[in-house]
Amino acid sequence: MKILVYGINYSPELTGIGKYTGEMVAWMAREGHEVRVITAPPYYPQWKGR
Repeated sequence: MKILVYGINYSPELTGIGKYTGEMVAWMAREGHEVRVITAPPYYPQWKGR
């Protein structure tokens, strides 16, 4: 089956829906599905390097 996952958070997020979605997509791919993901780039302005 071809599956498209569309969401704002995705791996390598360590918590919340990003972690769950990444694990779910990995599982679907292992099961033989063709999975593609459309997501936003990570944005954490408070974590900028100095």
